[in-house]
Amino acid sequence: MIGKTKLEKLISSTESSKKDFKEFCNLKTEDQKKEFAKDVSAIANSPGTTGYLIYGINNQKQIVGITSSSFKEEQMQQIISSRINPPVKFSAYIIKHSGHTIGIVEIPFSVTKPHQHKNHGAFFIRRGTTTSHMTTQEITSSMLRKIQIERYRLGTYDGLTQSFRVSKIRSDVGNVLQNFNFSKKDEFTDSYPTYGEGDKIFTADIFHRNQDKIKLYVNVFRNSNNPNRYDLERYNDFFLSELLDRFRVRKNQKPWLNIFIFLTYQTISSHTIKKRIDNIDHLGITHLDSSTLYQGLGEIDYEDRTMHKRVRLFINLRPIFFIMKVRSEQDIVTRLTLILNFIDEKKNLFRIIRKSQIGKRA
Repeated sequence: MIGKTKLEKLISSTESSKKDFKEFCNLKTEDQKKEFAKDVSAIANSPGTTGYLIYGINNQKQIVGITSSSFKEEQMQQIISSRINPPVKFSAYIIKHSGHTIGIVEIPFSVTKPHQHKNHGAFFIRRGTTTSHMTTQEITSSMLRKIQIERYRLGTYDGLTQSFRVSKIRSDVGNVLQNFNFSKKDEFTDSYPTYGEGDKIFTADIFHRNQDKIKLYVNVFRNSNNPNRYDLERYNDFFLSELLDRFRVRKNQKPWLNIFIFLTYQTISSHTIKKRIDNIDHLGITHLDSSTLYQGLGEIDYEDRTMHKRVRLFINLRPIFFIMKVRSEQDIVTRLTLILNFIDEKKNLFRIIRKSQIGKRA
């Protein structure tokens, strides 16, 4: 879903290979329909994450608006399904902004590319702000990747740059959790210090499910190398303490069940994430499968006087799950299903955890 804040951010930035501004939205004539299919397929075939066609913005980036009647998703879906092979997945939104109607076509990263325009028999791609034909090498490379994914020799996230991979995984997590009736409520980015490598960045996405008061704090580990023990300890301390300072639960308010999920494309060894202090007998470490671990207490070191007491208490009461070796959106579906089923199976345990959070920060 795209709100006004997201729209303003899209409008404020320039056109690119994944974003194209359009002053009008006309899909009446055959040529207009062909052009729409060309624009959508070109963005889908281009490298990068989610792409956008934004209607109601002129060349001077002024908001001029469109008529709602000219922007119909059903018609757009019919155009794409009949003119693009394989069809491109997209969503269409109408947003009111400054008294004008803006139409947005959102095109997610495609794992089924390259997409061919049936009318032209060609494969189009965006290069900067212009649209052109894909080269033979680009088509071959894209098709080879598609075949490898279909044969399970290559994961959807393999071969992507680190920043693109993190962005893609975060987007897929949001889509998957939406199917589990979670809605995204907040996000923030910060960094934590390391020895000799400068600061490392973490980003947390916070999802709520009101029906059973579950709150998920999902973090995609950005390291391209396997996280070591020190990284994870510092990561936990700073990540959790930042969340502690930002999100609170008031007394007498029905408590949420706060769950942390650390997710990585790489592998984290069991000894790296194992509990160092067996102070409170929770569940310790439980293997939900070979790549999904539950850690009951998180990292606690009572000898570390620099760790604030609030942080220790905060970590004590929050279950942490680790999801590793994520290669595709289907991996995310499988692992999150395991986690939510595990929480449901251990209702009594998590009921105690939930009650213990009353009056604590979260």
